[in-house]
This record gives sequence, structure tokens and C-alpha cells, in this order.
Amino acid sequence: MSDNNSNANDRAKSKQEPLSLKDLVITSTTEEFGAAGTAAATTQPTTLPVFQDNNSPPKLTATPAAPLPSAIPVTLTRLYHIKVEDDDNNSNNSTITIPTHCFVQLFGADSTVVIGISQGPSQKIGNYLLCQAEPNPLQIKAYQYQVSHLLGGNRDDTLLEVYAKRLAEVLVPTLPSPLQPLTLVLGISLLHTNNKNKNISPPEEEVARVKAARSPEVFRSVVDVMSKLYVEAMERSTNDG
Repeated sequence: MSDNNSNANDRAKSKQEPLSLKDLVITSTTEEFGAAGTAAATTQPTTLPVFQDNNSPPKLTATPAAPLPSAIPVTLTRLYHIKVEDDDNNSNNSTITIPTHCFVQLFGADSTVVIGISQGPSQKIGNYLLCQAEPNPLQIKAYQYQVSHLLGGNRDDTLLEVYAKRLAEVLVPTLPSPLQPLTLVLGISLLHTNNKNKNISPPEEEVARVKAARSPEVFRSVVDVMSKLYVEAMERSTNDG
């Protein structure tokens, strides 16, 4: 009789335990590269707790249902320290380092990609753009791109649209199927001066950092690392599937 009661208690306890999501892992790395080369990245996987609350009993009368694995995006994040030569500085070997936070999200078999780029210290995203790449019906193996603003106030900053279109261009050849349409959602915040008074010039050091952050060298570096990060996310998505 005691064994039956024990088994019943175990079954009742197991029904109250929350379900865990499979393979929900976000990896964060820090990489430095630039004129001096690229350093090896250190990866620290962190499993996120889901439906876990040890301080209070579960309030649900039934066992909570976990989302399907296909509904969980594959997410990779990186922190890159991009080094740029300071041409305006007369001293030799002067470089400016631009910390750039990046992430990629893939949603299963859907050809929608979410990319985030933030050069600000707060790592916040201030603008969201949408770039749709579709096969051009008038040209063989050619795509046509349409960029539009979703959210954010920097709609006059054409560099944001250049980022969105260029990232879509480099991602299209990596799609699993030929002539597959691509939907890219880009969240981006580029470094800018914090001086709100137009009558006062910002500090020279701040102007130099903003100029370096918006330079062609940083642009090419960001596009390159984001394309590699996308390929890595695709490989992980395929392996997990």
C-alpha cells in the first residue's frame, strides 16, 4: 500500500513540474579584430530558464504546454571590437575601437531573418527596417530589393538602408533553396553624437569616433561578420533539426 501511495505522489508531483524547452541556447562571444587581426572567440552557452519559479507554487491547474521546437528561433549574439585607423590623428599607430553588438535570429524553415546591430553603449535598437528580396522575373538568377522603414526616427539616415540592402545581398546566395525569397528585418543603431545643442560643437574625440563608426571599413567588417554569423546560425539550425 505504501508503494502505491509513493507512486501516486510521484505522478502528482511530476504533473506539476514545468516542461523545459529543448535546445534553447543563446551563445555570447567577444571578438576583437581589425588592423592587428582577429583574436579567437570564447563561447559561453547559457540555457535560459523557462516557466521556472521556485519561490511560488504553480498557479496553473493543468500542465503548461511548451511551444513547439519549430516556434523557437535560433539566436546567436556576438560582441565585436572593430578597430579602425584614425586618419585624423597625427600620432602613429592610432586606432579607434568601435564595440558593435550583433545578433541573428532564424525562425525554422521560414525564410525570415532578424538581424540586430548596435554600436551604442546601451546595446539598444533605435531603428527597424524591412528588406524584401525576391527573384527578378525579368532577369535570370537576379533579385530585386525593396527597403522600407518600420520603426525609428532616423528615416533620413540613408546609411541604414544601405546596411539593410547589402546584408540582404550577401545572405541571398546562402539560402538553402535557389531563387528563394528572403525577408530581412534589421534592427540597427549606429553611433552618433549626443550633442543636442547645435550651437555648441561636440568634442573632437566624439566626432572622431562617430566618423570611424560610419566609415566604409566598419561597414565592410560588420557585413562580413554578420554573413558569417548567419551561416553559423543556419548550421546550428540544421544540426538541431
